[in-house]
Amino acid sequence: MNITDWIQALSSIIALAISTFAVIQTYKIQKDSYKPYINVYAEFIDTVTASKYISIKNFGKSPARVTYLKFSKKLDEANEDTNMQSIIGTTLAPNQKVMTFIDNEYSEKLTATIHYTDKRNHLYSETFPLNLDVDAFIWTPENLPNSEEKAEESSEARAIRIAAHAILKKIK
Repeated sequence: MNITDWIQALSSIIALAISTFAVIQTYKIQKDSYKPYINVYAEFIDTVTASKYISIKNFGKSPARVTYLKFSKKLDEANEDTNMQSIIGTTLAPNQKVMTFIDNEYSEKLTATIHYTDKRNHLYSETFPLNLDVDAFIWTPENLPNSEEKAEESSEARAIRIAAHAILKKIK
């Protein structure tokens, strides 16, 4: 074998290695793009008065089955018995979201740890910081959670506020 044969052989080996690497990377990217991505986050909705929620949403492109959910602190009084445990065993479709109302007086900073599996039973574990301190966010005086004007609103205004609130919850 002369030098040109060695150069051609080496070039072929390098080209084969590069194409193999590219195929492996493409596979990894495709695999990642179709896995579920569940996120736990605090959500604030402002419709004349502010309300807050803890939301769990699957931002991925495949379904996810929730196997574990734990908060670092107890939730508010309405949620302290359940702590959203009813979601365990539930499958969240892509873009599906579940949420629970949190009392506006509850202002804790906590973490949520969630474990979930994909349709191939691969286990994922995520921890998310949650800041439920309303004072940390900018509110106008009119929509503070304990606004005196809220108590004085008419039944028509209350109905409009509740309807707007429900619409915003659906489209967020």
